[in-house]
Amino acid sequence: MSFWPADINAQVILSPLEVLQEAAEELKNQTNLDVSIPVEQLSDRTVLAFEVQNPKHGGVLNLFEVVHQPDAPYPAAIVPPNWDIPDFVKRARQLSPRPTAMAGVVESIKQSVLVNEWVCSSPGQLQEKLKNLCAEDRIKVRLINLLAVKTDAPCAMPPSSTGSHANDAC
Repeated sequence: MSFWPADINAQVILSPLEVLQEAAEELKNQTNLDVSIPVEQLSDRTVLAFEVQNPKHGGVLNLFEVVHQPDAPYPAAIVPPNWDIPDFVKRARQLSPRPTAMAGVVESIKQSVLVNEWVCSSPGQLQEKLKNLCAEDRIKVRLINLLAVKTDAPCAMPPSSTGSHANDAC
């Protein structure tokens, strides 16, 4: 019987920066996008930004961040991007519950504990959660849009009079 988890062993433990560098190299090889990981040291945390750029047209996209304490690489928390697209193009969206007499009581119980699903206590957890995040639409859509933008093609449609921002990239 072993009391200790398998991810605590004598092998080399990768820091969050090293995990992100591996992910960056893989993305660069797969897409030809430029990837950088700027490190920002704040008084209470270290912030690692995962930034991608299409070398054909510039513009930097902060895909996500990983944060940890300045003096300890773990636990580390992934900070995913906001899912800032309109509801009508989302696969699923949160519906507001219908109010009931017990809704206030249930809601106050639900709000008493906030669990951050993106906190990782080991390099293996960080790698697994990053893999899951990168498979989500909010990441894939950003990368596909970054790869699809062409600055050498003129805008195919005139600006919309309905207030739509569909052509803002043109």
